[in-house]
Amino acid sequence: MTSLRLLIVTPRYWPLADKTERGLATLVEALHLQGVRSTILTAAWGPDWPRHVIHREIPVHRVPHPPQGGWHTLRFLRRISRWLRDHRSQFDVVYVANLRNEAYAIIGALLRDQVSVVLRAGEHDMAWQQQARFGRRVKVRCQQADAIVVNSVRSAQALVEAGYDRRRIHEIPWGVPVAQERSSAARIEARQALAAANHDLAAGDVTPIAVCVTRLDNCSSLRPLVATWKIIAARWPGAKLWLIGDGPQRHDVYDVVVDHGLHRDLFMPGSFDELGDVFQAADLCIAINQSVADSPALLQAMAAGLPIIADENDANRDVLKDGVQGLLVPNQEVPALTAAISKLLETPHLAAQMSAASRLLATERHSLAASAFRHLSLFEQLATNKRNSA
Repeated sequence: MTSLRLLIVTPRYWPLADKTERGLATLVEALHLQGVRSTILTAAWGPDWPRHVIHREIPVHRVPHPPQGGWHTLRFLRRISRWLRDHRSQFDVVYVANLRNEAYAIIGALLRDQVSVVLRAGEHDMAWQQQARFGRRVKVRCQQADAIVVNSVRSAQALVEAGYDRRRIHEIPWGVPVAQERSSAARIEARQALAAANHDLAAGDVTPIAVCVTRLDNCSSLRPLVATWKIIAARWPGAKLWLIGDGPQRHDVYDVVVDHGLHRDLFMPGSFDELGDVFQAADLCIAINQSVADSPALLQAMAAGLPIIADENDANRDVLKDGVQGLLVPNQEVPALTAAISKLLETPHLAAQMSAASRLLATERHSLAASAFRHLSLFEQLATNKRNSA
């Protein structure tokens, strides 16, 4: 057991559940079992949000964040910097969930301090640094972090090519817990539980169900999926698509669903704290416009034994082998996506083979225990180095 005191800084956390937030929440629980005393520092995205809550035994502190950007963002950064300076003696390591404004503020608040700062590179952080108004300044500050964690060798190489020190970069993929074995009984039980909680999720025992977990912040990127499902619903009457997630363009996405006449075939139940029953109830997972390695939810779907349909790109080829754990299709192409879904629905034995391969890969390469161990080893080494250099 360890006595490490860890602060995790992230702009979004429970009840907002997106890629990074899911990964962090799972990691925090695993570290908690190892004795790590974790605290979350995040934003309060509404005036009525409590400033202090306990989520799964972990204290969460929320700093008010105005909805506007510009100077309002600067005010938020000053608030988290002030909070950290007031509480820095309570922590050994600070883990920041991006290479953006929050990282800039935290490193600045802890310059010449004995608290180690670790950053986790997000999927689009490098592009953000290139495009944002103060991105170059943020990049220079991020290069001062004690360590940067990435999901893959490809991500590490991208940082090195951008000028980051390779010695400070550590590849630690997201980890996911071991899921229940798939079976007909488990699928039926999960479907019944979900139907009892939300009538929109009611489905027959053998009804084909696909699930897509995504943030609803880009309506145009989801139009091909909706158009695809109109074709699938005509071929397999009663087949369901569950679009899991939330976001600022939720109403826009729903309007597209209604325009396609799919309000009885495509359902948008919002976000879920726990996705175990969702994945156990589904037959396949669709991951469009996403990198599988950067999405803990998609890795959890694999651990649950779902075959994955994902965009055909280098990042996804690093994780999935086309035809083994799932199918890779050209991005935004309706005919290719339709063919992939149809193939899995028409050939249950192929879907079963991919299910087993998907589960095996996730449990071997993305073990939660291994990810937590590697995080803890890095944090403890950095904390020890800081103490020895004092």
